[in-house]
Amino acid sequence: NMSVGGSSYSASMETAVDYAHANNVVVVVCMMNTDNNTAYYPAAYTNSIAVGATGVDDKRVSPFFWSNTSGSNFGSHIDLVAPGSPIYGLSYNSNTNYNSYWGGTSQATPLVAGVVGLIKSLDPSLGVEAIRDVLKNTADDQVGNPSEDILGWDQYYGAGRMNAGAAI
Repeated sequence: NMSVGGSSYSASMETAVDYAHANNVVVVVCMMNTDNNTAYYPAAYTNSIAVGATGVDDKRVSPFFWSNTSGSNFGSHIDLVAPGSPIYGLSYNSNTNYNSYWGGTSQATPLVAGVVGLIKSLDPSLGVEAIRDVLKNTADDQVGNPSEDILGWDQYYGAGRMNAGAAI
């Protein structure tokens, strides 16, 4: 899971992602939260799995509750989306307050990474591209905003919203 991103290309980072891919390590990366189709890295590298965020209604989040200018990024490099807002969990400033929540592609991405771990536990021989295919082929298509979530792959939802049960 890589819940990070920047708009500047890095050959060193791409080499690291390619190395991971070549060694059957799945790199799952968030698309970022600027509500546009700007390519952020490492999500824009070919060998990473790029994840956008949906809300409780399965629509691409635009905007997130924390800023009117935010939203799940989209573009030609997106693979799929996953629930990303609101995600409840431990507060950033307390190790006992579980009544906290946040939203963003950084919350959606670990859900996909967790499902990847479950897939690998069931069949350790699967390579990165086989796992990408499982995620994309089992994603629920056309569950989001009908003006964005068209049949098949699209730039807003990729292959669709991850379906963990179908994937494993």
